[in-house]
Amino acid sequence: EQQRLRALAAWRELRAARRNLPRGWVLADEALRAIGRAAPSNSAALKALGVMPPSAADKLAPEIVAELERAAALPLDGLAQRLDARPSREEQALGRRLTDRLRSVALELGIAPEVLATQRDLRRIARGEPAAAVLRGWREAVLTGPVGEEIARG
Repeated sequence: EQQRLRALAAWRELRAARRNLPRGWVLADEALRAIGRAAPSNSAALKALGVMPPSAADKLAPEIVAELERAAALPLDGLAQRLDARPSREEQALGRRLTDRLRSVALELGIAPEVLATQRDLRRIARGEPAAAVLRGWREAVLTGPVGEEIARG
């Protein structure tokens, strides 16, 4: 699904740029998501989704179907894991250690742990994203510096 959404978004962006139109006029975000989920294989299936006028579906179906087919042929490398997917035992253990360290750092600084990082931030780090990519600004400096070194390592 993620692969299809990327392909459709790129196609929409190029089409909008060529026609000098806002991307939403080419294909609304809601329609893009619905098409990416359903992966219609022809004009009739695209129209059946009801996310765009039938005339637009007829006109754009060949391009949209071609993009969906192209996306299906791409390797799945580099796709992000869903954050709501069940974490492995190792990720759970690392998440607990990161939460404990976060609480310790927050206590030292006299602030609430949620100000430094959310549980979602910690899950992303536990799943392997670099802390510097998840945290920004002063939070990154505090949590990836000497005080929060374990969080920086993940």
